[in-house]
Amino acid sequence: MPIRGLFIRIRDILKLNVIDITSNKTCDKKSLRDAIKKSLSSWKAFKKDCANNYTYEKKEYYNFGRHYKKIYTTVENGKVVEAYETKHRFIVDSFSKFDVKKIANNTRDDLVEKRSLTTGEISKLKTLDEIYIFAKKLMRVSSRANDIFFEVNKEGLIAEAGFSPRDCVDSCFRGYHINSITPLKASPER
Repeated sequence: MPIRGLFIRIRDILKLNVIDITSNKTCDKKSLRDAIKKSLSSWKAFKKDCANNYTYEKKEYYNFGRHYKKIYTTVENGKVVEAYETKHRFIVDSFSKFDVKKIANNTRDDLVEKRSLTTGEISKLKTLDEIYIFAKKLMRVSSRANDIFFEVNKEGLIAEAGFSPRDCVDSCFRGYHINSITPLKASPER
């Protein structure tokens, strides 16, 4: 009986976590279109303020969730000019705690590796203009076959855009997780 209770508690925590994660996502096409349009307006104002010179940090997850990497991209005059990546390892202090919030609070990331990207790798990176073009194409992705995600940060700029097939069981997300967007310099007009 105690083991059964434990499994029920874990199931309930996972259900709550899934609801928490998906409840903040844009799910219908009209809401998605409106959210992208509003964020695009914020992006255009930000781009003007920084004269299209900024850095952004993107996070990518590896299969099986043991590692992830952050890619730091610098854009000057609307072109990607340099980038580097850092690889991190997830470490959880204890698996004996079944409260998801406590596990999350006890999680820290450790830097494993840092390296500059090659010219070829840099040429494949996207500017935020290109990422917004990708986000607009989410309108054409089937919401019956895929979970569609679009989120913005507190400034209204894109924080996540992408989709994941509903029948997928591993790292199937196609899109972008943007952790931060920072201006390089202010426009002389302001």
